[in-house]
Amino acid sequence: MILGLFVGESFAELSVAESTPSSRGTLREHQRWYLPKHGLKAYLQNWLTKTPHKPERVIVSSRFLYKLAGHRLGGSVAQIVTSGFENWSHFASLPANTRSTSLRQLNRCPSLSSQDLIFAVHERILSDGSIGKPLDLSEIGAIHEKLQVLGLKKVCLHFHNSNLNSIHQQQTRDFLVTLGYEIFEPPVVDAFPSLEPFTRWKTNTLSAAVSGTFEESMKEIFEGLSAQIKEEQIFFFDGDLRLHQGEPLYRLSSLFALEACLYSQLSKIMNTKMKSEKPLTFLHFGIEHFSYLTDEKTLTESPWGTLALGTQGCRDFSIQPSSLLDLHDDGSLVTKGNLSYEPGPIHLGRGHKPLVADLLIQETKWPEIIDLDEKQARTSLDRWVLLMQTWQRSVKKLRFLANLLSVCFEIK
Repeated sequence: MILGLFVGESFAELSVAESTPSSRGTLREHQRWYLPKHGLKAYLQNWLTKTPHKPERVIVSSRFLYKLAGHRLGGSVAQIVTSGFENWSHFASLPANTRSTSLRQLNRCPSLSSQDLIFAVHERILSDGSIGKPLDLSEIGAIHEKLQVLGLKKVCLHFHNSNLNSIHQQQTRDFLVTLGYEIFEPPVVDAFPSLEPFTRWKTNTLSAAVSGTFEESMKEIFEGLSAQIKEEQIFFFDGDLRLHQGEPLYRLSSLFALEACLYSQLSKIMNTKMKSEKPLTFLHFGIEHFSYLTDEKTLTESPWGTLALGTQGCRDFSIQPSSLLDLHDDGSLVTKGNLSYEPGPIHLGRGHKPLVADLLIQETKWPEIIDLDEKQARTSLDRWVLLMQTWQRSVKKLRFLANLLSVCFEIK
């Protein structure tokens, strides 16, 4: 038996499937729950006491990182950069398609860095890979003394042109590792060799910033399943569908692996049914996320802009379940931006602003999908009806004023 576990922004799901050759993939159990109502660790512990199944392996994918969108990260991460690049994060906060993006959209990219934790060193690697100015390790020693005072142990290394010659990066890493620091180095994406350094540095900073959050999530999963499943039986997917066991190198990619997992499985199913190997496109309407998936390999798009992580081709719809509903001046219903799934829709009992998800819950079978209990449904419905009545009165006023103005114009 294999246990598949998905941890989203506000929902989690588990599926138990057969792993024997004769019945591989046969689904035996599926459950979905609302995380603010039932914590991940407690739910898994309770589930293990009731399920008749005994999984031998656990595969995890996740999107919980999106809960952090809008929060300032990097507060416990230091950066060592080439002198002159101390303000790199101002450029990296812009998406890769800056030229076609409005300033209002650019301003949404949350900051990843604290300027007080960026330390410059006077070294230089030239554009041909040669050394323009050798690294002086005494500068690194001086930074070490400052980091000791601050109590920081996570350090990102951002040396310009280190992808052409990594000698200074290696020297700094070796020096700091012997002093007990956890070092993070910018990723190199083979499919995109000319990727700008700011995107690589941003990815590295995000990787360091969320490493602790990933560890907390791993700990919840390990402790939730510890009664029957050992840690070495638990694996995580990354964006390239590699299985790993939480090593720091793959943690960030794992938080964007859902689309790759979905596309891989859906392609196998559909190509088997259609007896074809043609590239396919899928529309994905999840509880937390609407998107369409293609066969192309692209860089990862995130709330922090483009990241130096290869992933499955994915494009988000402009309207999401978390899109805010509002009443336009003409009385029509419109959507305005996307909120986090915290506190979420009105119908889930925590939110106070109407979302697209509220419409889906009200007008479709979503209450069954999200396991909305009867008491919660009644309370939330009362709040929803009250809001709709308020909007209805507003629409009537707008129509009255419009009719009055039209009469005035006719008289004139």
